[in-house]
Amino acid sequence: MSSRVVLLGICAANRDLLLEWANAGVLPNYRAAMRRGTTGFIDSMPGFYVGTTWPSFATCVSPAQHSRHYILQLEPGSYKFHREPKGHGIRRQPFWHALSRAGRRVALFDIPHAALSDGFDGVHVVEWGAHDGDFGAMSTSPPTLGREIDALFGPHPAPRGCDGRRSAEQFAHFRDSLVAGAALRGELTRHYLAQERWDFFAQVWTESHCVGHQCWHFHEPSHPRHDADAAARVGDPVRDVYIAIDAAIGRVLETIDDDTTVILFTGHGMAAKYDSQFFLDDILLRLGYATPPTPQAKEASLQSLQRHRRIDDLLGFAWQHLPQGVKRIAQPLRKSLRGWVEESRPAPTPKVDLAASRCFAVPNNAVHGGIRINVAGREPQGTIARGAQFDALCESLAADILEIVNLDTGEPIADRVFRADSVYAGEYLDFLPDVLIEWNQRHPVFAVGSKRIGRLDGVDPYTRTGDHRRGGVFVAFGPHIRAGTLGRTVDVRDFGPTIARMVGVELPRTEGTPIDEIVPLPIEAAPAGVQ
Repeated sequence: MSSRVVLLGICAANRDLLLEWANAGVLPNYRAAMRRGTTGFIDSMPGFYVGTTWPSFATCVSPAQHSRHYILQLEPGSYKFHREPKGHGIRRQPFWHALSRAGRRVALFDIPHAALSDGFDGVHVVEWGAHDGDFGAMSTSPPTLGREIDALFGPHPAPRGCDGRRSAEQFAHFRDSLVAGAALRGELTRHYLAQERWDFFAQVWTESHCVGHQCWHFHEPSHPRHDADAAARVGDPVRDVYIAIDAAIGRVLETIDDDTTVILFTGHGMAAKYDSQFFLDDILLRLGYATPPTPQAKEASLQSLQRHRRIDDLLGFAWQHLPQGVKRIAQPLRKSLRGWVEESRPAPTPKVDLAASRCFAVPNNAVHGGIRINVAGREPQGTIARGAQFDALCESLAADILEIVNLDTGEPIADRVFRADSVYAGEYLDFLPDVLIEWNQRHPVFAVGSKRIGRLDGVDPYTRTGDHRRGGVFVAFGPHIRAGTLGRTVDVRDFGPTIARMVGVELPRTEGTPIDEIVPLPIEAAPAGVQ
């Protein structure tokens, strides 16, 4: 069969809140969708879901096959970390290329981490409004579409980067900009949905992502950074933004006919930022797995950071003092220079000498720790042989980390420690951390300890008060979809094959499988006797 499909994403929203507020009538359009269709839970990539949910949604494979697990990754064959080139570090085509090659009409708006790409014959808008975008500015295909969007809708009202410390009044303004952005995104969606009868149309509301990171302490009174006086003045920005997104989606749904399949998609979630990631370097040092850098290396790193900061400050000062007319002409050059500044930014002064260590922490995300074994023949100065020595080190790491507890609660700081190769397989497996840690996120963490490491005290320096949770939710309604709850959890990789089958295309080489409960089998694949 062939059907029209519209996917409306609510990025990194809390699954429990969506369902609770929908059932309570706070999100009436989400509730109406649930009553019309099938509601189900989504799982993402264990150990990686923060940085891989959307890339794995797009490619229908795991990071071991598309290579991206985080925005900052270890450069193969080195001890250097690099930011993948502005969203292009995903080494597998997204599923919409197959739709385009099959002649389906596709329009994509603000799917996170999805770059413009050659060979795609469709409409694609990248980062009109994004949470901490990869690309630095909006880009579109065709290029003229960007100018049209600027003329019709202007820029997204919220800042491009959401991080920052704010006063209560600034938080209120930030909330208002996200609410306005959610509504404007709805109008933009209505406009372009009406341009033609698309086979697949996707829009993602990222405002839920931003408000969750920055404003969770307003929503949760038990959060250590909750300020009752500020909350009384500002209210609950999380609730406000979810309501605005629901209203915008309701406006979009008014324009969609009954022959269209609609999927409301939230691939992973959000809650209070409680984790032990900021202790990981010190834990590995205390356990004796990692080695501290020499004084000379520390000094060289500090000088590099200072040089980079001076260049950054000089460029900022020069830009602020240019006349407005010159700024307009020089804007492309500024974007290029800002990109160079970000790409060349040195790493913070290291706590660990990577080359001299048996293993070391690698950037992965705050929700999951990632540890790289210094493998002989893979790392430039690797000392750990694959096989028995590698296995023994992974086992001892897991045992030692699982013994460490949150000293305020007595609970282990990690729920699970496991090897990446126990879950993933693919040509880019060696791009990933070797050992993954799922942190216990149930309580704030200020002090950790065990017999081997003693006591470590610290405060998470990050400004964010909310962070991701594993587990998402979808609601699908349309022709042939029954109302009710799906009795199993689906994988984020399943949606590409599902959407493709809905529009009459079969995808090759995916790890995901179509969700049969919301899409009928194609006639040629149906069992005998089924019509």
